[in-house]
Amino acid sequence: MTSKNLIHIQSDYTRLIREIHELRARITELTAFRDDLVYHICPSLQAEYDEKFLSLELELMSANLYLNEMRRTVEILQSQLNQQQEVSVEEARTQARKENEAFEEELHRKAEEAREFKESWERSQWSEYDREEKRAREEADDTHSESAGGQAKSENDAGKQENPTDRIKKLYRQIVKRLHPDVHPDPTEREKALWNLAMKAQQDGDLEQMERIFEELTGMDLPEETFDHTEEGCTKLEELVIKLKERLRLLEEEIARIRSDHPYRLKSFLENPAAVRRKQEEIQSKIDQVRALNIELEAYIGELKERILSGKKQ
Repeated sequence: MTSKNLIHIQSDYTRLIREIHELRARITELTAFRDDLVYHICPSLQAEYDEKFLSLELELMSANLYLNEMRRTVEILQSQLNQQQEVSVEEARTQARKENEAFEEELHRKAEEAREFKESWERSQWSEYDREEKRAREEADDTHSESAGGQAKSENDAGKQENPTDRIKKLYRQIVKRLHPDVHPDPTEREKALWNLAMKAQQDGDLEQMERIFEELTGMDLPEETFDHTEEGCTKLEELVIKLKERLRLLEEEIARIRSDHPYRLKSFLENPAAVRRKQEEIQSKIDQVRALNIELEAYIGELKERILSGKKQ
């Protein structure tokens, strides 16, 4: 190989290594952001929306369910009266309720899903709160036990002073950089296991687990990818660049989809108190209208019942 070719290969090698480092850094950043969207930001937005609107929406669904039953009851009664059939208000209501079973089941399903989500969200919030309280007590004990001069805290100990959510994000980014299979191919079995634990800890907001994983990683050798400074080595690097670019493209598309979909698209709306208040008033207005219709139909059904009873007496 001539010196000119060697210089050219060396230049390509250096350029490709730099590009790989840049792509990996970007993938690390976007992976952490994507997971933050999925496990924290979007559930938080959904919880906020439910707190402000869910009870009203369920109340409106319930009022509409009753309205449908009343309307159908009237239809059945009027049909029976017109055809001079045996008429029973109780049987008409039973038939109307049966015909609306699917709507009623949907109402119960939505209410149950909302209850389960709320309980899950509250558990995750309380678990984080408990961990923060525990950490505060431990730090207070440590402060009392330290000497006047004190020994400088390690970087990890200092990190425990951070907000728990911020600390989780910081540690997760470091773990992604070290363990994500798209950033570092061919992980060991232990690295695969740690990565699965890290994803679970990120989802659960488990700071203690995240710190244990990070501490274990600090004692492990960093993976060293060896590529020869040859044309074959550069070809392998180019293939890796293509793979990383594709992963980056997919991540960007996934994040764009999450941000354009429910519940993230509620973000700007929920940040507007006037818009929130207007929607709450609109839903309440609809509830009042439906309830007014229900009262009218109940009165009309009462009138039909009186007509039926009068007819039977005659």
